[in-house]
Amino acid sequence: MVGQSVSLKAEVVGETRVSRSGQQTVRLKIDAWRQNSSEWQEIKGSILWQNAPKPLFNTGDKIEVKGVITNVSNFSEDFNAQVYWSRWGVSQSLIRSELISRPISGPNQNFVWRDMATNRLENLLQKPHLTVALGMLVGLKEKLPKALENDFKASGLQHLLVVSGTNVTLLIVAIGLCLKPLGPWYKYGIGLLALMAYLYLVGFDPPALRATLFGVLTGFAITSGFNIEYRNLFLLVASILVLIDPRFLTHDVSFWLSFSATSGILFGMPMVYKVLCFVKYKYLRLLLGASFCAQMAVFPILIIQFGSFPYAGLISNLITEPLVPLIMFLAAGGILIGDFEMLGIAYLWQASLEGSISALILVAQLFGLLMPVYVPPSVGYFGALCLLAIALWASFSAYYQRHFWQCLEVEMKGGE
Repeated sequence: MVGQSVSLKAEVVGETRVSRSGQQTVRLKIDAWRQNSSEWQEIKGSILWQNAPKPLFNTGDKIEVKGVITNVSNFSEDFNAQVYWSRWGVSQSLIRSELISRPISGPNQNFVWRDMATNRLENLLQKPHLTVALGMLVGLKEKLPKALENDFKASGLQHLLVVSGTNVTLLIVAIGLCLKPLGPWYKYGIGLLALMAYLYLVGFDPPALRATLFGVLTGFAITSGFNIEYRNLFLLVASILVLIDPRFLTHDVSFWLSFSATSGILFGMPMVYKVLCFVKYKYLRLLLGASFCAQMAVFPILIIQFGSFPYAGLISNLITEPLVPLIMFLAAGGILIGDFEMLGIAYLWQASLEGSISALILVAQLFGLLMPVYVPPSVGYFGALCLLAIALWASFSAYYQRHFWQCLEVEMKGGE
């Protein structure tokens, strides 16, 4: 059917992503097809509808569309779209399309909220600062200028421009601080509603979904008084996600990156925290240790998937760790301030937000000058085996439990 003009009856499923230019990428589940005025024929399969026109389409919409079938195209030299979509059973896309019919329905509320957030921030920021803020806060994937995009990749900071578990973690911390006077179950209930609202806003991105599920289960365990070790809880969350969709293991690189980063923190933090004993402030040690452990844990996967070792990320991520929560806090505040100009607050807020993002861009540009080292995938597999061996030793070693894990727990509780 490649190259043919056909009409399709289909249902919108997944990947309803919208760029800032208004173009939408939609994955369709096909029910029937026909050519010209022939009879409808049943056919089962999936197709990618690229550059779907407005109005926005929602998951579950039943549509009839006409267009030309073509193979999925690569629009970027460093991203193989054909391989990515083939993992989801999609090898063709629909182009030069015309919408024949669709149900009468408005856009999902999350699109409305994201548009509102975008419009508010546009009053405070210009590109590329606006692009960085929207990517970090709500996951809008607008393209940066090519040179700056390459700088973020080479510096190992590209992960900051999308929604990740960091966003959810910072939201949980902020909720806990704001609701500190309330009782535990009130905090848990309000926090759960806030997490669900944020997850809906960002379109149920898998990294945010994983972090939310972990936060919900952890909060319930703590509030209920259950004594569950965090490492076991994390493995439970990972098992639940794989049971829900086993393709996470075989199709989703972000799942492995998120899983590895969190595992690195849970297993490696006690040892790294002890090595950083020369750092005076406890929370600075935690910040540095968490960033180092996460970076070391994901490097084998980066080598296996992309064949490169972005060593600059080890330092650049340590430098930008304090900037990430600051930018997210200022960007969220900028949305609330909107276009109100109360006693110059908007101007002061704008200057602070723009300065913070400028600092992040400067770090990306400086470390982007350091080209990654290209290494064979075999090195990545060897590194993964080494990290797995450390994790198994940490799980069963009495020495690790006594000299590292228990010591860290005592110090976090303020003991001696």
